[in-house]
Amino acid sequence: MKVEGTSKDLAPLVRDDVHRIACEAVRNAFRHAHASRIEVEIHYDRRQLRLRVVDNGKGIDQSVAGEGGRPGHFGLPGMQERAKLVGGKLALLSRRDSGTEVELTIPAAVAYTKSPVTAKAMSPGKGT
Repeated sequence: MKVEGTSKDLAPLVRDDVHRIACEAVRNAFRHAHASRIEVEIHYDRRQLRLRVVDNGKGIDQSVAGEGGRPGHFGLPGMQERAKLVGGKLALLSRRDSGTEVELTIPAAVAYTKSPVTAKAMSPGKGT
């Protein structure tokens, strides 16, 4: 696990969906990829929040990745849907026998909560 940047509070719905995406990516690495090494990175940047989950497992067949998952399995489509719901983008990079990288990026304006002081100062009719 690696955290880069200064930790920021996430909007509650964003926090929940980021957590679920991360859990699904790690679960897939264990369950399907049989990875022996999994790295999770969270990067708090001024412009975006970035989550990366990288494993050294067996990878995902390109036809499965291109179709957005296997029939009857909802992990990859669910991750894509959650990313869209919070205004983010989910990228999946994988090759057979070369592991998988899942990267979620969410713009800072959507991901991070506004501080109470900033929100109050920016409200119409307040602070003047």
